[in-house]
Amino acid sequence: MKMPVGTVRQRSADSIRRTTGLLDSFTVAKDFSLNKYTAESFYIPNYDSLKARLDRNNFTINKFSGTDFYSIKKDSFTYLAVIKPVDQQTMVSMKPMTVSSSSQPYTQVNKLVASDRINNVEFGRAVSISNNYAVVGTQLEDNDAEGKNPKPDAGAAYIYERGADGKWKQVQKIVAADRAPGANFGWSVGVSGNVIVVGAVYERFDATGRNESTSEGAAYVFERGSDGVWKQTQKLLSSDRSGYNYFGTSVGIDGNIIVVGASGHSRDSTERQEGYVGDAGAVFVFEKRGNNWRRTYKLLASDRQHGGSMGNSVAISGNLVIAGAWAHDYGIKGETRMEACGAAYIWERMEDGKWTKAQKLVASDGTPYDEFGFSVAIDGDNAVVGARRVSQKRTDEDNDLYSGEAYIFSRNENGEWKEVEAVIPKDRKPGDYVGTSVGVSGNYVIIGSPRGDGKKPYIGAIYIYWKNPQGKWVHTQKINASDEGTYANFGHAIAIHKGFIISGAYIEWRDVEGKNEFSNAGAAYIFMRGNNPSKGKANPVTPKQVPKVPTKKTQ
Repeated sequence: MKMPVGTVRQRSADSIRRTTGLLDSFTVAKDFSLNKYTAESFYIPNYDSLKARLDRNNFTINKFSGTDFYSIKKDSFTYLAVIKPVDQQTMVSMKPMTVSSSSQPYTQVNKLVASDRINNVEFGRAVSISNNYAVVGTQLEDNDAEGKNPKPDAGAAYIYERGADGKWKQVQKIVAADRAPGANFGWSVGVSGNVIVVGAVYERFDATGRNESTSEGAAYVFERGSDGVWKQTQKLLSSDRSGYNYFGTSVGIDGNIIVVGASGHSRDSTERQEGYVGDAGAVFVFEKRGNNWRRTYKLLASDRQHGGSMGNSVAISGNLVIAGAWAHDYGIKGETRMEACGAAYIWERMEDGKWTKAQKLVASDGTPYDEFGFSVAIDGDNAVVGARRVSQKRTDEDNDLYSGEAYIFSRNENGEWKEVEAVIPKDRKPGDYVGTSVGVSGNYVIIGSPRGDGKKPYIGAIYIYWKNPQGKWVHTQKINASDEGTYANFGHAIAIHKGFIISGAYIEWRDVEGKNEFSNAGAAYIFMRGNNPSKGKANPVTPKQVPKVPTKKTQ
């Protein structure tokens, strides 16, 4: 790895060892393999001078969201880099890496339960995970963070942090500052970095605690302070608060952007009565400006339909937002009516900051009552949509034993989203509800089946698919909870971020030791993707193959 001419090499053995260890620790979080040698480090005046040099030589540099790591790419080659100020200079430490050519298995590392668990709170109805933090929603919890002041179904959420020993431990229970009976705080949850957003779908009051509106909904923002404590910083609301908006049905967050689904929202962008379409649904975008989250956009389906419930599911990845409309009745062009066949919509944030609808998605083999869009997820150029009520026999649409299905879409070089895979597990059976939940991160897609089988019936399952080097999505693993609770509904809510998967099982009745049974107390499970060097299928880049970092001679 050749350094830019005129730079000073880092020669401290201790510093290089620390940096090498830091870079190597990143492999569990991303589907990458690093070369088995020490990092190369050098000094530059500042980050801007490095970026200018890379730009001139057709390298790209991007920061991995929510981390202190950078990827520096050219063609098919990638460096993993750490860039930090040292002695009034900037030190760059790099190692070549390559995407693994083989999938890696996930293994369970933790079962999570609430420290104050009790019956019938359904811990695990909503889950989210980001780097070293996980959050679990419990919308039927009655008590506050101290276990006092009961208010029926006020709701709560629990925060878990991954410690140095690799174990996830509860660090805090959070509730709304204005908690109210029946608000169902914890109906939906999302976490990104040091920010958590929680939906309370039945919350009735505005930010002042007044102007009551039935089933209006709200979302609450919590931010982690320097003392490590998560504190509520804002209450987010819809634009019209006309009631029955169900704002907070779904939430998503990525960096400084929060999206909130309101499946009952009925007004268009003008907010006038003339634009009323009952329960058409909407997604609200909030962006952080200074210390405040400001509502900047309301996203609507271009073919809004009465009862479509767009926003029942939502996800965000960078400048892309996807939302499901499980009750939508029409295809791409609205040409054929199929009751509740479902749809999904993708919007893209342009350079001027405005959001434009990029595309409407429907299933290639859609039929009535499929509920395509019941769940959605997106990451980069890949999206996945769940259709939990697909029938195993396509002609039997009134069969309540729905087997379910999921669909993977990828964005091509023209910017178009195309269906690339209809995911039908080979062991799918009637009643499995495959696609109730979905997730995607990098080259991995996960699909929840809350009534899927394992060694016991109806314990719930998650199917894992991996995109191989040939671009084909292949089924690599099926995971269940280690204690396999019958009807626990494992897989009802799932999330994946880098090397971790979290799944809720809101009917699970036992604690982490398999004791102290409480009906419908709920639990969550975390799985980690491990390095798999024994298979020896990765093809690490050797120093001779790595493109040189730009020098003065190549500029």
